[in-house]
Amino acid sequence: MKNKLLVVYNTCGFSGREHIEWYIDCINNLLDQEFEDFRLVISSCGNRLPVIKKLVQTFKDKVSYNFINDRITVNQSFNHTVKKCVEEFGEFEGYLYIDSGINVRDNKKVLSEAYDLFKSDNYGMLTIQASNDNGFKQWIGVDDYVTGEDFTIPVGRACNLHTQIFSNDIFKAFDNKIIPDIFVAYCTESVFSFLTAATKQKWVIMKDMILEHLKSIDGATCGFDHTGPKGDNKNNLFAGLDIYEICKDPEAWESGFGYEEMQGVMYHNPEKYNEKGEAEEPDRLKEFIRTRIFLTKEQFDYDKIVHRFIK
Repeated sequence: MKNKLLVVYNTCGFSGREHIEWYIDCINNLLDQEFEDFRLVISSCGNRLPVIKKLVQTFKDKVSYNFINDRITVNQSFNHTVKKCVEEFGEFEGYLYIDSGINVRDNKKVLSEAYDLFKSDNYGMLTIQASNDNGFKQWIGVDDYVTGEDFTIPVGRACNLHTQIFSNDIFKAFDNKIIPDIFVAYCTESVFSFLTAATKQKWVIMKDMILEHLKSIDGATCGFDHTGPKGDNKNNLFAGLDIYEICKDPEAWESGFGYEEMQGVMYHNPEKYNEKGEAEEPDRLKEFIRTRIFLTKEQFDYDKIVHRFIK
């Protein structure tokens, strides 16, 4: 495949906490990476006109832009930006999600080293560690950082999303979408290991590399209530959906799906995995996720998002 990495730097302006000089510094440091075959796109959702103008004036044609006007989640804006880039440039081997609070600083080998590890094995997801808010203690029992050797995340476990490569296999498996979009806020990462199981791949945390992270720089779950109308941050979904009803579907258990296992919501069926942690029926799991954990076109139409894409 001619395209190696699509690097998506995600910003959101709905909280009113925009930090244009920080964005510019982060993006400049990404452009300085010693890795030639990548395309950088700014995925901007709800940013004010002065911020948009400053970004375009600063970077001109060095990057691509997707300026989204609609109030949508970062899961949805990331998916939309990836879709627009694939339409314009073709598919990529990997799609790198970058939180606006992440800064690679003067480490010019972040992309090259992450890409090399990503391609070294059958990885569907690769996480680069942040300086804080990784969720390692809760999810994988690691007190501080992953060091010494790379860590493969077992099925049902997870870590927080800040800087992560997703494979093209995941993009194609779920109707040209990557991050499950039923979630308004929180809990998305708890299903990631099932996406990789469904695509017969693995999820790895890259050892030793730690990137500076300003937590919630644009505001946590920017533009949306954390708990939603049900007052439950574990059950805050779009389109009136209810995660507990989804989990009660017998096919959830039979396919090997799980949800928020560390909070005891739904544990996956261990009989649906072999001793290596591989799904026994990956296509069945993939179909459940595709139809129940992603929104249908009727529930959310990406083609109707008000945006301006600049190549």
